[in-house]
Amino acid sequence: ITAESDYGKKVTKEITVADTVAKLSAVTQKASNAFDVTFTADASKAANKDNVKVAAADATASEMSVKSVEFSKDGLTAHVTLFNNLKDGVAYNVTYDSVTVPFTAKVGEVATVAIKTASAEKDVATKIEFTLLDANGIDVTPSVSVDATCLVTANGTFTGSDFVKA
Repeated sequence: ITAESDYGKKVTKEITVADTVAKLSAVTQKASNAFDVTFTADASKAANKDNVKVAAADATASEMSVKSVEFSKDGLTAHVTLFNNLKDGVAYNVTYDSVTVPFTAKVGEVATVAIKTASAEKDVATKIEFTLLDANGIDVTPSVSVDATCLVTANGTFTGSDFVKA
């Protein structure tokens, strides 16, 4: 910036203006119906489920509905959950404020079952919480239909992490 007075004196000062407008910069798939987005600045007050858009890159399908957008404390990343599942191998575009970041969904077959329930009491029905992961570590639980009833009778102590007699 240069300023000149009526008396001919000039003063020049260089300033740096920080870009505080949040721009979409990256997309990382986390589940068959969810991904994380990274922004260049805090977007938590501006980005939401109505203005983060997801659609197939080839535009053959309609835009996917966003169920929720949950931000990290610093507002630089958000976890986006969709109402529907992504399709394996399909290229998608995520758009926010005219910036589009492409990614290709990976939804594989179940490779690992991660048991979250650590213990259960004798003669008490206990819900066993689990996550189904594919070989890439993507949570495919939302896209897998599971209908199972299990009755376990055992003597001894068992751990919920691996169901191996301790």
